[in-house]
Amino acid sequence: EPTDVLIVPIHHQPGGYMTDLGPKDIKAGALYEMGGRIYTYGLGTKSSDSKGHFLAREVVKASPGLVPKRILDVGCSCGAATVVYKDVFPDAQVVGIDVGPSIVRYAHARAESLGLQVDFFQMNGIDMKFPDDHFDLIVSNNLMHEVSTPNFKKILKECHRVLAPGGVLMFQELPISWRATEPT
Repeated sequence: EPTDVLIVPIHHQPGGYMTDLGPKDIKAGALYEMGGRIYTYGLGTKSSDSKGHFLAREVVKASPGLVPKRILDVGCSCGAATVVYKDVFPDAQVVGIDVGPSIVRYAHARAESLGLQVDFFQMNGIDMKFPDDHFDLIVSNNLMHEVSTPNFKKILKECHRVLAPGGVLMFQELPISWRATEPT
């Protein structure tokens, strides 16, 4: 069970990531993507300045010969970065996982609207349903600040289990400034 996102309403999102109003609900994903534009100054997710493009450039820089067959985006939320990996590595199977049911539905719909074949699954990163050594590239954007330290360690352990020998694991995180949360 995704206890971290049940305890704290991530980013103060109404209803949180786990909101699920039924099998066609995409509310949590839409709220997350639209709310995130506040922090990206309104840039769309196809912008070359997105977090996905940044991490993809870092992957290529760190492993220039990497040609992944299977890519996993852990904690993909609404899939904004996930679709970028399909753009950058068009021949790879790209998979995004997240605990939120509505967010995953939204991610799937948005990838389809962009004409990109990306697979999304509602799945907790601490217990992935993939075989050992399955992915050549595992990425994540801004997940660490949303999970507890014990659960993040479990996620890393699972990532290493599903990472193929010689594969690349790269997580991107934004710096957290606790000073910014102190009263002035």
